[in-house]
Amino acid sequence: MRFFFLIAVAIATAGALQIDESAASQTRPSLPANDALSLRVLQAVKYADLTRIITLKMCKRRPQLVEQLSACSKIGAVPNVAIEKMVLPYFNRYVSPDDAKAALVFWSSANGAKISKNMLREIADDNPTLLTPDEKQLLTSLNQSDAGAARSRLARDRDVSQAVIRAIGAYVP
Repeated sequence: MRFFFLIAVAIATAGALQIDESAASQTRPSLPANDALSLRVLQAVKYADLTRIITLKMCKRRPQLVEQLSACSKIGAVPNVAIEKMVLPYFNRYVSPDDAKAALVFWSSANGAKISKNMLREIADDNPTLLTPDEKQLLTSLNQSDAGAARSRLARDRDVSQAVIRAIGAYVP
């Protein structure tokens, strides 16, 4: 079974569109992190592109939910850096500077960049066959690391995904 960071983010983002207002937010201590480093990691994993792909998919599948959030009409106009900054405080809460550095090394490498590109295509096209067995093994290794575990916790937090989707809906250029 494949547990990849970007796929987990995709699932969490998709789940955000099914808002459960009664769910109580859990308070987690904020970890010190360098915003510039965190933004570089988010850019390396193509977080904004992934968020766009998932939001647009949900717009097609459940337009009544997304229209209430205004995300469908705005997602194309929101710059990448704005989407990355929307998730930045949550990223810093979950991912330590050391884990961010480790993630950046991986996702900035030639293999990491290729994997990221192929994963976005897999998700956009609903075609889970684009990653090679070697790439899948690299992802498995990353996801079993402390950095991978931290990002998985971020991806599973529905409150984070909901906050990002709401921020997209409220975005004003």
